[in-house]
Amino acid sequence: MTTYVIRENSFFYDDSYDAYEGSRIASYFTDRAAAEAEYKRLEIEATRYIILWNQKTLWNAQEAFEPELKFLKELDAFVFSCCGQHLLEDGKLKIELPENMQDDDIFEFVQRAGIQKYDILVFENEPLFYGVWLHPQQEWLKRNQETGCYLMYDLSEEKLFDKLQDGYYMPFGEHDFIYVGELTEISDSPTLLKTQIDELYWVKYNIEQKKLYISPSDVLGIRSLNPLLKQPIFTVKPLSLADILSIEKEIRAEEQQKYE
Repeated sequence: MTTYVIRENSFFYDDSYDAYEGSRIASYFTDRAAAEAEYKRLEIEATRYIILWNQKTLWNAQEAFEPELKFLKELDAFVFSCCGQHLLEDGKLKIELPENMQDDDIFEFVQRAGIQKYDILVFENEPLFYGVWLHPQQEWLKRNQETGCYLMYDLSEEKLFDKLQDGYYMPFGEHDFIYVGELTEISDSPTLLKTQIDELYWVKYNIEQKKLYISPSDVLGIRSLNPLLKQPIFTVKPLSLADILSIEKEIRAEEQQKYE
């Protein structure tokens, strides 16, 4: 059975434009027409009163030279053909879309401008995702951002770790993971562990204290060391669509409690 998943993307203004911060599943359908109708409704609702200056593709075009200005002029011509009003004023973007633009035209503008706030994902079978279960914290790996807290997951383990290595974000926290004992007590493969310690800059073993320090900043290092540890830092686990919806519901509930 084909499943249609609508994902909401969140953005936060970073002094230039609205930068992507994370996403959550908004809803899902098994009927294509229903999914497309809901996706269209959400995009229109999200776009009608957005600040055009803050949209990344439009901001980039506004700050650039040709051929980007051609892109803005094409959008301006489209808007004028729809409602008789211009998108540009003295060569600059207006703050918002004209109020008399119709819903269908706004949706078409979203596609042309590349300012989608939602994705619609199509799976021919029941979708399966992968998340990271943190053993020390006994919780799923999440990312705290200005707009909220987001569960970290993707369609494969490789894609997930590519995401975790992106930017300056430290997904495993700010404090070292510390293991106490001889290497034979920490690992079933102490020789291989010793080799990894010697090769990885962010991993240190204090012989006198018998303590292994693993920095959370080295995502690749943590990933390579993790299978060697008797008590692993994390486990990559499969997540169904229902699992993700349940976890994201718990995250939202926790966020609401913070402000009550």
